[in-house]
Amino acid sequence: MSFGKNLRIELYYHGLQLKEFAGKVGIAYPTLLTYVNTRQHIIPKADVALKIARALNTSVEFLVDGIEPDFSKIIPNYPTLEELRMLPPNIQKNITELIHNLSEKYKDQD
Repeated sequence: MSFGKNLRIELYYHGLQLKEFAGKVGIAYPTLLTYVNTRQHIIPKADVALKIARALNTSVEFLVDGIEPDFSKIIPNYPTLEELRMLPPNIQKNITELIHNLSEKYKDQD
């Protein structure tokens, strides 16, 4: 799949309109339209692609080729979603809240 097609899928999944998302990411609406247009196959510069991916809580790799990165190769012992799903619901909730709080605390730090 193309960047534009994957971007459209993510926008639909998050229930976001193009104009709303363009404003959220800080890019011009016509520019976003060029990325979403699958006939043109335009991929944004790396810094813009990163902003788009972060705003959609996904990876640039997914937007470019439709494949989520395998973090287990990057970070040893990275827990899988299946392992997390096997935990009791109250523990899952605590982990989710922890991740949310940490991401809020560090979201503006690069």
